Amino acid sequence: MREIVFFRLISFKNNLLYLIKHRAAKTWGAGIFSLFTVGGLYFGLWEGLQFITSLGGLGVVIIKKVLFILFFILFFMIAISFGVLFYGMGFKNKETAYLISLPIEREKILSYKFGEAFLFSTWIPSLGLILFFLSYAFVARVSLIFPLVASFYIIPFFIIASFLGYLTTLFLAKFINKGKILLWLGLFCGLVAFLYFLYFGNPHRGGLLFFLSEEVVFFKVAKLWYLPYSWPAYGLIHWEDKAWGKSLLYFLNLWSLAFLVLSFVPSLQRRFIDSYFLQFSYLHKKRSYLSFVEKVFSKISFLPNYLRSFMVKDVKFFTREPAFWLQLIVFFGILFFYFTNLRKFSYHRLEDVWKSLLTFLNTFSILCVVSAMSVRFVFPQWSLEGRNYWILKLSPIPLGKVFLEKIILSLGVFLPISIFLISLSNLMLKIEFLFFFLTLVIVIISTFTMVTISLGLGAIFANFKQRYYLQAVESFGGFVVLMLNLGYVFFTVFLFGGLSHFYFLNKLSNFLPLLKRSLILWMIASLVFSLAATLLGMKKIAEKEY
Repeated sequence: MREIVFFRLISFKNNLLYLIKHRAAKTWGAGIFSLFTVGGLYFGLWEGLQFITSLGGLGVVIIKKVLFILFFILFFMIAISFGVLFYGMGFKNKETAYLISLPIEREKILSYKFGEAFLFSTWIPSLGLILFFLSYAFVARVSLIFPLVASFYIIPFFIIASFLGYLTTLFLAKFINKGKILLWLGLFCGLVAFLYFLYFGNPHRGGLLFFLSEEVVFFKVAKLWYLPYSWPAYGLIHWEDKAWGKSLLYFLNLWSLAFLVLSFVPSLQRRFIDSYFLQFSYLHKKRSYLSFVEKVFSKISFLPNYLRSFMVKDVKFFTREPAFWLQLIVFFGILFFYFTNLRKFSYHRLEDVWKSLLTFLNTFSILCVVSAMSVRFVFPQWSLEGRNYWILKLSPIPLGKVFLEKIILSLGVFLPISIFLISLSNLMLKIEFLFFFLTLVIVIISTFTMVTISLGLGAIFANFKQRYYLQAVESFGGFVVLMLNLGYVFFTVFLFGGLSHFYFLNKLSNFLPLLKRSLILWMIASLVFSLAATLLGMKKIAEKEY
């Protein structure tokens, strides 16, 4: 396995040298753009933490709450991300079949795939956490060793979260084809969670003090000391408070549990091999929902026949792959349950300035999910045409119409969900109509822009030799699209969120004229970016050959 890892590193090095030598301008431009993006993220975190710490003692309480919530959410998001990546790299990758055919111990293959999925699923959260703790060290004027100490808490935290995703993936791979067990299990868990928050949530109480109190159920769950997702927050808070003994206790707990779960990874090799062969030996029955999809699209008479046919093809591909729809359900489902319980947290009783801040934070969360889903689902659509691309190229239907079909289908998925979630959030917070309309427009235009940018750049970076969608997502083009989308989201939320915040602080006398001009200019810029990405993508995809 060392040789395989060594060859992977050599291959990465050769590809990088090739890009520097033959495409120097694009490579250096992408590198500089990435540095500016990281710098922008750091500046945004620094500004946010600077504002929170300016609140004095209240700011300290808020930051501690943020730490617990951050690690709580990250724990399950890392588990989901690792599970999806491990499924793709372990069960869908041809390299796995090749490695199994070699005289290599199964434990080593499994450990190799675990490490590969771990690196790909944690490098972006690691970068974000390092930037967060680095900015906090400067803002709170704590020792600059703090980010380094935090990294030693983060590594075992990621290992434990990845192991949870690892176990979940093996379970799903084993039972994904066994009737409707997963569907009923998911519906049951969702019903239990909904009923719990509906009937056993917090009573309606007003004021910021209740929001920051220990009575909020979400905070209670995030601070459960006997569960590992809370240990990094406890350890870092005790370290900052110079309670060295307690900090060391949580540190040792994290690493001991991390080493324990790592020892279990190779021991599950038999389960991995059984699940792997089950994926390719199970005789699938023709599912009824495929014909149902055709019936549904056949009733949309106002669309041309060729457009409906292409849509049926893409929808079938989406529904056949569990990794696709599971991610979509999980990420948007989390936001749905959060928004439906906003009144349980009594957020609607906060002052206008805090409600405005929370409204744009919710907008930011929706746009971040749309951004991530656009990179995962919209960007690789052209690459997934694969060897069949020549059929599209030689067909009498222009590629521009196929491009239009992919835009319509992607917007048909993302726009209704995004509009519903932001409307639900605004209704729960009881915000003014002006800001209700503003956030609605922001979500609609931003979703359209990110979908068109992702599809346009997906055409530019299309690689028809990729057989699994994660190969496109993990490519250099996927990274560029992710950075562009995140930069666009940060700029949008900071622009309108900042204007609204200063308005509620009575620091803007000409708020409405300034808001109108900013909104018009932002919409024009968004449409220009969308049109440029679409036209350039259509030009590049027409020039490509399989």
